[in-house]
Amino acid sequence: MTGLSHPIGLWRIIQDEAGNHVLDQDNIKGRNSWNRILFGNMTWKDYVIVCQLRFVDVDSSDNEFTNTGVNFRYDNLDPLAGSYDASMLTRGTLYMGYGNDRTSHYFELTHSDGYNVVVKQWYKIRVEIDNNTYKFYIDDNEVLEATDSTSLFGPAGFTVGPALHVQFDNISVTEIIH
Repeated sequence: MTGLSHPIGLWRIIQDEAGNHVLDQDNIKGRNSWNRILFGNMTWKDYVIVCQLRFVDVDSSDNEFTNTGVNFRYDNLDPLAGSYDASMLTRGTLYMGYGNDRTSHYFELTHSDGYNVVVKQWYKIRVEIDNNTYKFYIDDNEVLEATDSTSLFGPAGFTVGPALHVQFDNISVTEIIH
């Protein structure tokens, strides 16, 4: 994928054990470090993000609140600015919300507990951003849906929380045309 920008943390394209080139973010030793990377631009409005994601490693001594996910509709090209996210927490919670690290303004849209996250398993992730409705799918099953209008345009990205090593593959973004 081209157009990756504004990274926080070391993001690399590497070859995995199967020989595939993947986007790699090793934050296993990171404490209180939320690594992010953006793609897209401020004119993006309605789009679908699809990727494969896997937790390569998890430091189980520090995973109570750590997560990885897809961000969308960033307020600007600052990765610490406000954005929505659809995330998988290592403790088994699926989450959708809005957060802005610059203003410490956060709110949850919805969540679901009891999802079993398996290390080294590839998950197909799809997030649909259509007007003010956001849908989060894992392996083609809708797991969360929310509605909000805090932010109407903006690029997408990925977040990897502390104590995680995560890889992304087969990343695509498709515009929704009405």
